[in-house]
Amino acid sequence: MAVRCTVELQLADGPTGRNLSTTLYPRAMIIRRRGGLELMSDDPPLHKAIKVQAHKYEVYSSFAAMGKLALIRRERTRITQFNLREGDPDEMVALRDFCIRSGGISKSRRDDEFVRILNAFRVGRPTAAMINKLNERYKPNSDSDSDDAIHIFSHNDDVLRTNTRALDELGGKRFNYVSADRGKTEFLSACPAQAKLSLKKNARVLLIKTLSPVRGLVNGSRGIVEGFTPQSNLPIVRFSNGVTEIIGLEEFTVSVADTVLASRRQLPLALAWAISIHKSQGLSFDAAVLDLSRVFEFGQAYVALSRVRSLEGLRLRARVRDKNGGRLLADARVVDFYESISGY
Repeated sequence: MAVRCTVELQLADGPTGRNLSTTLYPRAMIIRRRGGLELMSDDPPLHKAIKVQAHKYEVYSSFAAMGKLALIRRERTRITQFNLREGDPDEMVALRDFCIRSGGISKSRRDDEFVRILNAFRVGRPTAAMINKLNERYKPNSDSDSDDAIHIFSHNDDVLRTNTRALDELGGKRFNYVSADRGKTEFLSACPAQAKLSLKKNARVLLIKTLSPVRGLVNGSRGIVEGFTPQSNLPIVRFSNGVTEIIGLEEFTVSVADTVLASRRQLPLALAWAISIHKSQGLSFDAAVLDLSRVFEFGQAYVALSRVRSLEGLRLRARVRDKNGGRLLADARVVDFYESISGY
């Protein structure tokens, strides 16, 4: 969906979704989940490199959904950032026009009640009845569930602990894969592929790089490790769409202004019993267990809730209570922005 105004667009493209280049576009694709999360770039070396190589562009390390500053969308391996300067009437009109035309969440969802709840969270207007409805999905023993529901947390330490415990509980041999890194390795903290990955048979995994769109092997595909090849010990993964694939090593690169700074060769997989809210963006799940007790930024709760396709597929590890200064809701600036949109 094109917005007809002159803008500065920062484009991150490539297999890691973090390779940065800069381009001036007279027409930009404005793509953002309103009330969602902004691009996280907390790594100081990468942030510094961006500032040096692309000083006209700003990189935000906040989850805050400040519509007046930036619009960001992550789509498989691409992140685009549109820098919208506050106070420019033409650009504000363009943004408002986009928001009006794009509307809220409705596609691919049959649960009308859940859609209403999500859209209310998106603009910071959930009613007490809506919160009570969500709390009906509170399941105190969610940790012991053995089904294929994925756990979604706000903090990486919870993700790591859940995945490590689940892998340890599996029987059988452990296969370890150590990455081959080259270049300025300090930049690789932004790489989605881990330096060390451990797998076992029956491990739940997530594909972190698109391998074959035609076969449905895209970034975010989930699967189960069914075994390993006899000589090279490569994992054989059966994905949820029924495709079974031997997963080989892939190259991940981090670049700035078309210059490759570092590369990592590793399996394009991550353990997938649990995932962070940030990394879950753009993914959808039939069943998920959410922990919203530690959300630390506006918009996180909305993003986590909207990963689940239906209210029936949602389980909560803790009741929805806003103990974090309103952070279960939307940023007040987002609410003000929506209220300023004519006809909203």
